[in-house]
Amino acid sequence: MFELAGLVAGRDRWPTRQEFIEAGSADLFWKVHRAGGPARWAPKFGLAFQPEPDPERPSPVARQPRREPRESRQERRERLIRELEVFCSGREYFPSNADWKAVGRTDLQAFIRRNGGVHEWSARMGLPLRSIQNHRPYSMDQAIIAGRSVLSRYGRIPSRATLAAVGEVRLHTFIQNEFGGDRDAFAERCR
Repeated sequence: MFELAGLVAGRDRWPTRQEFIEAGSADLFWKVHRAGGPARWAPKFGLAFQPEPDPERPSPVARQPRREPRESRQERRERLIRELEVFCSGREYFPSNADWKAVGRTDLQAFIRRNGGVHEWSARMGLPLRSIQNHRPYSMDQAIIAGRSVLSRYGRIPSRATLAAVGEVRLHTFIQNEFGGDRDAFAERCR
């Protein structure tokens, strides 16, 4: 270890890792560590040795980052409900898929799906669903109300494409299923 003797000559303490590197002897630093480390070599040269953290492994404190306490399922549920209430406040309709995606809150959308679905939560929040969101089939009463609205707007029951454009695809499906697609017969029922 002739190189080591030259590096420690004239010192009263063992060199630090940084001092090895600055002297251009980083490889020597690793050789010393593989051959017993400074605890073995410092006494041979009569030098004081102040242990440094092991260069290959971070200290135990550095390995274990401080973690925030995990929130319980109940706490998470309550937090998501509060966030949902805030998100829905001031709205006319229950939020759509596009609304959730636009603000990056698909986590709230997933929570709704897993915990009762859109119909339950729109009722809880007191917000109606847009017809495009409501996939439940119309009852006869609901279909007649929607049919009257469409009749007042167009004077007739329009084609599927027009109904789809105004968000009334379910009405078209109802007419297909209950009236065999006869829009005029349905219009007569709505008057």
